[in-house]
Amino acid sequence: MSQILVFGDSIVYGAWDREGGWVSRLRKTIDEKNLADKDVYWLVYNLGIDGNNSKDLLKRFEPEIKARLWPGEETIIIMSLGVNDSMYDNKKKAFAVSQEEYEQNLQKLLSVAKKYTSKIIFVSSPPVDDSRTNPAPWTENCSYLQKYINKYGDIAKSVCKKNKIPFVDVRDELDRDMLEDGVHPNSEGHELILNNIWPVLERFL
Repeated sequence: MSQILVFGDSIVYGAWDREGGWVSRLRKTIDEKNLADKDVYWLVYNLGIDGNNSKDLLKRFEPEIKARLWPGEETIIIMSLGVNDSMYDNKKKAFAVSQEEYEQNLQKLLSVAKKYTSKIIFVSSPPVDDSRTNPAPWTENCSYLQKYINKYGDIAKSVCKKNKIPFVDVRDELDRDMLEDGVHPNSEGHELILNNIWPVLERFL
């Protein structure tokens, strides 16, 4: 028995998608493989939490990994976060997590992950629709802007390159009509995200 641990935010959790998001679709795909081959058994854990940024994930990352390890079995870790780090408070004139701290946090997360597996994948945040998220109606005085998604995505890409970690970039893959509320993908968007992740993940299986 082996496990795929997927860490992130509400997009990883699958908010606003009646099918549970791309991680739920991934589990369905893996379950089909399990049923087709009795010698294969992978577990998929959705460890996405609404509102999480890199600071939040650091607090729970290692305990969550340890709780799901099986001695002698393989582990794959997938991470996707950045949109909540890039949230800009228009009143305070500050990001939820500064770009410098975000970079440091990602390096810490990857260093922890490497203690448990060499099979690590990072997925960028999808795009946002500025016309609906500046400001975001659910977060007073705060905005999600594409220019910041790009900046934080570039930081993540650089950290992954430095650590030789596959980086799946979906920032240009989704259209605005695939964003349910300007941030969270709809069913079509989640399907597209999984289609981008699968070829990379399949090499680890």
